[in-house]
Amino acid sequence: MDFNVYLTEVLVRERLREAERLAGASPWVEEAAGRRRRALRAALGRAMIRAGRWVLGQAPDVSALGR
Repeated sequence: MDFNVYLTEVLVRERLREAERLAGASPWVEEAAGRRRRALRAALGRAMIRAGRWVLGQAPDVSALGR
């Protein structure tokens, strides 16, 4: 069975969007913790996607990263 890179990228992108949505839906949790971590998680996720594309030799697709 082959490893489908495209499908993996789609699933990771969807998971990242879901995590951002959940983090945005509960701002009171971030306020209670006294720090904002959503931006860091989103930046880290996008950086990992870019790094994966770089390792595979593909140009980064800015539109696919949600910008």
